[in-house]
Amino acid sequence: GGVAGAGIIDGFVVARSQGRTLHVDFGIIPGEGSVVLPRFEFESDGDCQLIDELLRGTGAYVERALIKDDQGGAEESSTETATAVVRNCAIVVDPLDAIMVHVASKSRIATISTNAIAVTAQRMLSQMDGNNNKELPSVRTKVWSALEAANNTVILGAGVSRDVHLGHILLARLSSGTVEVVNITATQYLHESYELMKAKSEQLAASDGDNSALEVLQRVKPLHELLQPLVGKVSNGLSKMGKIVGGETLPKDTRPEILSIFLETQHSCEVNVVTPIEEMSKILNSRRDLLKEMHDHQAAELERLTELIEEFKQKHESNVKRVKELEANATKLAERSSAVLTASRSL
Repeated sequence: GGVAGAGIIDGFVVARSQGRTLHVDFGIIPGEGSVVLPRFEFESDGDCQLIDELLRGTGAYVERALIKDDQGGAEESSTETATAVVRNCAIVVDPLDAIMVHVASKSRIATISTNAIAVTAQRMLSQMDGNNNKELPSVRTKVWSALEAANNTVILGAGVSRDVHLGHILLARLSSGTVEVVNITATQYLHESYELMKAKSEQLAASDGDNSALEVLQRVKPLHELLQPLVGKVSNGLSKMGKIVGGETLPKDTRPEILSIFLETQHSCEVNVVTPIEEMSKILNSRRDLLKEMHDHQAAELERLTELIEEFKQKHESNVKRVKELEANATKLAERSSAVLTASRSL
C-alpha cells in the first residue's frame, strides 16, 4: 500500500469470509514511519483497551467490496454463530500491480483492483498544497473471479509469480494435487470486455424504453377525427345557403325585408362556413408543427443510433483483432505454463 499511497499514507487490506460472502475492506494509516502494533487472539482487557486507545483515529477505511461466493466450501471452520459460518480466507498481494490484490477462499479466488488508496493520497496531497480546486480522479474498483474450484475440490494455496518473463500469472494448488495457472491479464481483459458489453446493452435497453415520442403520438387524436365535424358543418352550411346570385335592387331601393335576408345570409356564412374553416386552419398548423417536432426528434435518434452502431462495429473489430492476437500467443502461453508447472513440481 505504500506505493499506491505515494509515501503520504500506507494502505492495508483486511478480508474475511462470512457465510458465502467475502468481505474485503481497504484502509489507510499515516505513512512515513508509522508503526503497526501486533494484536493477539488472547488479550487481557487492559491490554486490549490500551492498544485500542493507541490505534483509535489513526486510520480509516476508504473502500469496501463484497464478493458473493456461490459455491460452498468443502470444509468449514468450527467457528459458528447463530446467523453465519466464518470460513478461512487469505490475501495475496500482487507484486506486479500496486493496486491489485487476490482474495482466496477454499472454493474460489477473486481479484480486486482499486485505486481508492491512491485517490485518497492525491486528495490529501491536494489539501496539503491548498489546491482544493484541482480535479481529481474518482475511485474505481473492479472485482472479478480469477479461479473457481470444481466440486469436491479445495484450493490449498495461491501465489503470484514475480518473474515478468512468465507473464502476469497466478498459481493455485488444489486438493486434487494439480496446479492451476491463471493468466491475470487475460481474465482482466475478459472482465472489462464483459462490463463494457453489459453497459452498452443497458444503454440500448434504455434507448428502447424511451418511447416518449410514441406516447405523445398516442395521446394525439387522429387528424380525420378533428376535421370531420368541421367539414360536415361547412358542407351543411353551404347546402342551406343555396345558390348566391347578385340582386337587381339598387341600394337606395333596399327594403327592410331584403336587408334582413342579407344579414341573415352573412351571419350564416360566418358561423357555418368561415369560422369552421379558420378552426381547421389552426388545427392543420398545429399538426404541422407537431410533425416537424417529431421529425426532428426521430432524426436526432437516428443519428445517435448510427453513431452507436459505428461504435459497436469498431469494438467488434477491436475484439476480433484481440482474439487473433490471443490465438497467436496461445502456443507461447502454453509453453510458459508448462515451464511453470515443471518448476512448481520441483519445489
